[in-house]
Parts: sequence; C-alpha cells; structure tokens
Amino acid sequence: MKKKIILFTDLDGTLLDLTTYSFEKSKNAVKRLKDNEVTLIFCSSKTRLEQLHYQSGLNLKDPFIVENGSAVIFHESFNELPGMNKTLVLGKSSFEIREALVELRNEHPVEFRMFSEMPTGELSKITGLDETSTALAQNRDYSETIIIEEPSNNLAAIEAVLKKSNLAIKHGGRFYTVTSNRSDKGLAVKALLKKYSEFYNKVLTIGIGDSSNDLPMLKAVDMPYLVQCPDRTWLETSLPINRVNGIGPEGFSNMVSTLFKTSLFSL
Repeated sequence: MKKKIILFTDLDGTLLDLTTYSFEKSKNAVKRLKDNEVTLIFCSSKTRLEQLHYQSGLNLKDPFIVENGSAVIFHESFNELPGMNKTLVLGKSSFEIREALVELRNEHPVEFRMFSEMPTGELSKITGLDETSTALAQNRDYSETIIIEEPSNNLAAIEAVLKKSNLAIKHGGRFYTVTSNRSDKGLAVKALLKKYSEFYNKVLTIGIGDSSNDLPMLKAVDMPYLVQCPDRTWLETSLPINRVNGIGPEGFSNMVSTLFKTSLFSL
C-alpha cells in the first residue's frame, strides 16, 4: 500500500518569523521532515516568486499553494504525481482584481492603497522586507494586497462592494489580501489532495497556521495545529484544533517535535 504524509503550512507567523520573515528557527524541523519523506506544502498569501525564494533557501521542491489558495504551483521537474507539472489555477487574475479595486475606490468613500501601486522603497519600510523581497511581494498573479486606512471604518464597506464582484478580502498576519471568492486555502488543499489520493492509497494530512485565513486549510486536514500569536495567545476558534506553545517558527518546530513522539511514522 502506498502511503503519504503531507504537512500544509502557513508562512508568515508560522514557518517564518512574523517580523523578520526568517526561517532560521524552523529550518532544522523542516530538514527533519524532509529526511523522513514528509511532503511539506507551503499554503500562504505569498506570491509564487516569494515562495520559490523560501523553497530555495530550505532546499524544497514540493508543490505549493499561493495567494490564499488562488493557485497550486508545481515545479517543472515534479514527477511524483503523473501529469501534474503545471499550475492549477483556482482564482481570478490580479489584473481583474486591480480593475475592481480601482473602480471601488473611484466610486466609494473608502481609503486603501494597493501594494502594486506603491513605490517599492516606501513599501519596504512598511513591510520590513528588503527592497528585493518587497518587489517579489508586489508581483502578484491572482490577488492584490492592500493597506486599509482605518480598517474599522472602511473594511465593512469594502467587503460589501467586493462581494458583488465575486471577490473576497482576507486578513493575514499583517495585511489584507483581495482574491476571487473561489480562492480559499481549504479549497486549494482539497484540490491538491484529490490528485494525491489518485496515486496514494492512504494520505495523512497535517496543517499548521496562526491566523483566521488559515482556518479553511486547517479544517481540510486530518491533524490541524495552531501556533501562538505574538501576544502568546492562540487564535480564537470553535474548531477542534491542537494548540502548540511557541510563536511562529518556535511553535512550528515544537509541533514537528510532537509529531515525532507519536506513532505517526508507523502509519
């Protein structure tokens, strides 16, 4: 019987430090997973180019889910699943989304700025990324990240108008991202798992995240985990989710250590 263990992970505030975007504290855990043939799939609001950057740094070649579930990306050399070496698109193009956002701002009294329209140097100071990394974050294919002035006054109006255009807005670790309302981390996880289940007889899935936009992903896996937020609390949710101690990469590493103490690898 062919078996597969897959771990879906958020990036910002989970595998990566929320402030520095470093994976230094999680890289040993990633290596341990890789050495034990666990497929590690990034599932994040980050772009294709951003995720490729982190995959390169961690020596990974697994598929990855970009821009809050808008697409599943496969490396050209990926041959684990026969016939799956092309992008699986689930959402709308960033061009369509930006057009809708411009129309929204022109016709309604809401204030926000799109990543794509901001000078890279200015955005770099806001995100804390260097300018090269910031440029990667601006290069979006299926979404647009925005900075909302006074979210408490503008968010509800933005949500209502976007809904009419079949768009959704989601809050990640720090910013808001607009996608197609069919772009969802959970739907992307299910679409990818359908492909794996065609090849493997038994697939065990694990998921780990930190924020509300991770909940669809966590709901779609067998073993969901939450790391702590910067204030040492966990996201409030009624879903039955395992909570691990540790903020961001520390929590990710603690979760991996916990997995290796179970009978998981005798699956």
